[in-house]
Amino acid sequence: MEKIEMVYLPVTDLQQALAYYRDALGWTELWREGDSTAAIGPSDGEVSVMLDVSTTGSEKSGPILTVDDVRLWIDERRERLSVAKEPSEIPGGWWASVTDPSGNITYIIDQSTAD
Repeated sequence: MEKIEMVYLPVTDLQQALAYYRDALGWTELWREGDSTAAIGPSDGEVSVMLDVSTTGSEKSGPILTVDDVRLWIDERRERLSVAKEPSEIPGGWWASVTDPSGNITYIIDQSTAD
């Protein structure tokens, strides 16, 4: 399974970003993780936007591709990919990132350890 589920969007202020996307654009807040991360999207959309407070300023926006197993997915494609971030554990699963020849980033996640 491979599915573009979200677009990662680093922000400097979550409340300010929510005010824009939720209040100005009228999108729905789908979930929130603490004070630094929230997902938001149009009510009839299949793809959401993950707003995440950037602490380093080095994060780039890009699609989030959901797969069954990040580590296996990366290993099977390693020779054809430019891996920017090796797989690491996150709540509920794993994530990694790859870059295309122009430096655009794609985030790869799984929920393999979620309850």
